[in-house]
Amino acid sequence: MVAAIAASVAGSVAALAQSASPQAVGTSSAETPACTEGTQVETAEGPVCGTVSSGVRTYLGIRYAAPPVGALRWKAPQP
Repeated sequence: MVAAIAASVAGSVAALAQSASPQAVGTSSAETPACTEGTQVETAEGPVCGTVSSGVRTYLGIRYAAPPVGALRWKAPQP
């Protein structure tokens, strides 16, 4: 029972984190709002949008490794 509740909460937190992130790598601009002016950069995987706050550019939601679930739990990041 506790494991089921923990899994549900973890899934909800992950969904909230993704929905709060700016454009993630690999999504089209039709799915997300326009970038803050001057913050879109091109990567090998496609464009990434960022934000500017107090002169600091921030790029959130960029995936760099496989999710650490199942056999990958507590292991080094995997591509």
